[in-house]
Amino acid sequence: MTDVQSWNRESLPIVQLSLDSENPRTADPRLTGYSPLERMLLVDGNACMELLDDIVATGRLNPIENIICIKESGNTIVLEGNRRLTCLQAWANPSIIPDHLPELAEYRRQVTLIKKSSSQVPISEVEVTIAPDRESAQRWISLKHESGNAGRGVRRWTPMMQEYVEKRNNPEKCPATLAYVEFLYETFPNHEELSASLDKALKKYTNLQRVLKKKLAHRYLGVLYEHGKINPQYPYATLLPVALKLISDQAKDHAPNGDAWSRRLNKNEDVEDYFNEFKELWPESIGEKLQDTNPDNHSNHNMPPKPEPVTEKETDNPKYPTNSSLNLHQEEIDFGHPIPQRKVSKPSQSHVFRGLDLTAFPDRIHDLVRQTSKLRINTYPEVIATVMRTIVDLSTGYYLEQRNLSAKGNLNKRIRTALLNADPSSSTNPPAEKCTANQKLFTELNRGLGNSLQLSVHSAERRSSSSDILHDGDLFASYLETLNTKLAGGHERETTQ
Repeated sequence: MTDVQSWNRESLPIVQLSLDSENPRTADPRLTGYSPLERMLLVDGNACMELLDDIVATGRLNPIENIICIKESGNTIVLEGNRRLTCLQAWANPSIIPDHLPELAEYRRQVTLIKKSSSQVPISEVEVTIAPDRESAQRWISLKHESGNAGRGVRRWTPMMQEYVEKRNNPEKCPATLAYVEFLYETFPNHEELSASLDKALKKYTNLQRVLKKKLAHRYLGVLYEHGKINPQYPYATLLPVALKLISDQAKDHAPNGDAWSRRLNKNEDVEDYFNEFKELWPESIGEKLQDTNPDNHSNHNMPPKPEPVTEKETDNPKYPTNSSLNLHQEEIDFGHPIPQRKVSKPSQSHVFRGLDLTAFPDRIHDLVRQTSKLRINTYPEVIATVMRTIVDLSTGYYLEQRNLSAKGNLNKRIRTALLNADPSSSTNPPAEKCTANQKLFTELNRGLGNSLQLSVHSAERRSSSSDILHDGDLFASYLETLNTKLAGGHERETTQ
């Protein structure tokens, strides 16, 4: 990799700069056919408006934030600074924002008002750093957007965006989750229910990752993941029912038992139990396996044609096939690949908050959770107990603020307020064996759990045992994930500044 100090710096007019069509922030299969400017506004328009307000207020860009470009096919492509370039180009000429969609028309109106109400002259020229190629620039750009430690205005890449970066760097290493999502969009582009469920499920992308990273799940879904691609093992029509079931479930906030999906589908045995609930939807149950599913055979003569574009309104067929319509029996089901036997594994007793990804919360909370999840309970019990209290307090306060709820009272009361808003069913009192984690938390809050949590910070005498930390960590992990799901469901929010 070339020395960064040797990269050229130039002062260029903004009209000579182009947005990156491969920007991972806007590389979304739902936005195929839109221009880079349209994609940026549709994905991150509110953040762009906030950034434009900041720029117009001072009349300049943040001087410590470099715009990184490459020269490609005679164009100067911005790799780092696409939001800033979007703001500058729109400020200079609001009419470049098309108005064929209501969202875009609204952003055009906002930019026009900002321009008219400001005495600042739009910035027409910026200083940029020219990287020799994408690969050289990517390491520094990834560090900035993945660490969460950069300055104001930097927005963390979501897990889906990070997977797009991996795919762009090496298509053969495209992660399984992204490959499967793209496969569904390409194979069933006009299936309204599937598309609507995908749109919702993508807001909880880490939940999809937990399932689709497991090879066991691929076998139930009737596909083979290899070399960054999804290859169907059965005719396309037989893949739809199980895919629709999985994606529709992941679009919901909770599993049927009330648990968060991250807890319901965390291990291989969980995934096996889940898919065994609807064996009649397995591709193996519906159709014959393809004769040639070797991904190394690049000819398509053995592949079935993709289904004709069809919407649910055009057919009277049931959404899912049933045992009666297929005349199949469970004992006749035999996978082409043997399903591995369940492995008995003990739950982790060494960490809290493992796999908890609070993408709807500010970066500081996100980083506190991530860093705490790396600490072993037996080694750092007091540190974990203290930071856990801080995480719960900060997250609760942020949630109450975002939902315009009262933040008055002690921590115990504020947690109850947030929990009841995010999960009203938490106040019900079912039999112990049917209680969800949130219902257990609500019961313990009535016994003063929040006040006990406060002592981790306010009492020099109190000591926390590993078992207490594990118990509280499980309850508050479910609580935090519930708050995150509620915030993400109200509006797609990738991060906060």
